[in-house]
Amino acid sequence: MIKAASKFGVRRLGVALLVLFWGAILFDLKLPASPANVSASYQDDSPAERTAKATPELPHSKDDNAAKSVRAQELLKSARAAAGIETASGGIQTLSFKAKSQRFSKYVSVQSPTKVVEKEKTLSGKIEADCWLPDKFRLKTKGSTLTGFGFSYANFLNGDQAWRNPPMSVRSFGRDSRVIDVGDVERTLLMQERTAKQQITFYALGWLMQAPPSLQLKLSYAGVYELNGQTADVVVADGQDGFRILLFFDRKTHLLAALGTGFFDSYRETVIVEAASFDPRFNRATFMRAREERRLRTQPPKQHEVIWQFSDYRQVGGVTLPHRVAIKFDDQVVEELTINEFKVNQPANPKNFDGKPEVVYARPGGRN
Repeated sequence: MIKAASKFGVRRLGVALLVLFWGAILFDLKLPASPANVSASYQDDSPAERTAKATPELPHSKDDNAAKSVRAQELLKSARAAAGIETASGGIQTLSFKAKSQRFSKYVSVQSPTKVVEKEKTLSGKIEADCWLPDKFRLKTKGSTLTGFGFSYANFLNGDQAWRNPPMSVRSFGRDSRVIDVGDVERTLLMQERTAKQQITFYALGWLMQAPPSLQLKLSYAGVYELNGQTADVVVADGQDGFRILLFFDRKTHLLAALGTGFFDSYRETVIVEAASFDPRFNRATFMRAREERRLRTQPPKQHEVIWQFSDYRQVGGVTLPHRVAIKFDDQVVEELTINEFKVNQPANPKNFDGKPEVVYARPGGRN
C-alpha cells in the first residue's frame, strides 16, 4: 500500500492507471483483453481511454507546474548519477539482461458438476531485454499458461515505431465480430504499438531511469510518500492516451525503489476445467458449472494497483543495477523476477531491432 505523507495527513495514494501487459499475463488472460471482460459502459474505449476516465487527480501542491517539472528532472538526474547510468564519460550506451520469472497464480479448478477446488501454481518463465540508447529496445518474453500451453513473443521499439512479433491478429471492433474492415486493422496496429511502447517503458524506466523519447512523457514532482515504511520522492510521468506511471526514489540512496501504475477494469478469477470423462452428460454439466463459477467470480470494474519493487542493487561494469523485482497486484506478490545476467556497453547488433509493424488475419475457426 502506498501512502502520502503531507500536511494533510497520511493518506492512501489512489492510482487507476494503465497496465495492459501485466494485467493480462499475470492472470492468464489473452492479449489483448476481451471486451467481454469489461463493463458495458467501457466497451467502446481502449484500455488507455478507460484508464483516463477513471484516473483520479493527484494531490495538488502550491508549487507551479514548471517548478514541479524541474524538481522531477532533478530527481531523475540524481538517480541516474547514483546508479552510474549517467556519468561525465558517457555512462550506459547499451544494456542487455536475462531474467527468470516466477508467477504465483491462483485459480479455480472445476473437477465435476459438484466439486470445485481453489488452487495455486507457480509458473516459470524467461525474459530477455536489449537496449541501445536512446531509442532501440527489444523485450522477449517466454512462459506458460495454467493449462500447460507455452507462449513466446517479443516487443520492439525502434525510433517512433513499435511492434510485436508474432504480430497480433486483427480483431473486429464492430457489432458483427465476423466483419473486419480497414478501421479494424488500423486500430489493431495502434493497440499493438501502445502495448509494446508501454511494456518497454516499464523496463527502460526500471533499469535505465529513462523512457523512450517517442513516448514524450511529461514529468511532475508529486511529493513525499511512504512505501513499505520508507519515505520516497515520487515523480509522476504522464504520456499519451492516459498512460501514467509513478516513480518512487529512495530518499537515502537516490536509487529507484519502485514503479507504480494500475488499471480500472473488472477482474475475473481464472476458472479451469480439470476433468475427463466419456460421459457426455457429465462433461456438459461440468462445463456448465465452470461457466457459472466464472460468472459468480467476476468482480465489478474497480481500481487496481500494480507496484514493481526493485531490490538487490549490485554493481555490474561500474553501474549499480537491481537484480530482483517483486511485482504486487493489490498488495499481493504475484510475480518475482531475478536477473541472472547483465551485459553493459557491449557491442549491439542493429539487426536485433529490425522489423516493422504488421498484423495477421485469423482464418475461419479462429486459427491464424
